[in-house]
Amino acid sequence: MRMYVSKIDLMYEKFGKADNETVCAECQHFLRIKHHGKVYRKCEVYGNTSSDATDWKAGYVACGLFGKEYQMDRPLVEFSHFEDEQIPGQMSLEDVFNIEEMESGINERTNDII
Repeated sequence: MRMYVSKIDLMYEKFGKADNETVCAECQHFLRIKHHGKVYRKCEVYGNTSSDATDWKAGYVACGLFGKEYQMDRPLVEFSHFEDEQIPGQMSLEDVFNIEEMESGINERTNDII
């Protein structure tokens, strides 16, 4: 079953929680971006897709990166938020098209032609 992991839970999973009850609004990675007269709140580490998908709540309890520097290759949002698990009863393409039989039929036909 595919399971959604919330933005802040992903941060907790990767970096843990801050030792005290600090909130993201107090973190150096918390950004306030002004655009067309509006203020958007983002987490620098999580990333910014210029959509509400990466909007950040100032009141989240801070993750373990609070007060720490972090060098990143790419923002966390670029990683999947879904855990790949097969849904019970879900059919694969191999089941639908019976690919093994199709491949053996192609091989047999190829051998006949040669």
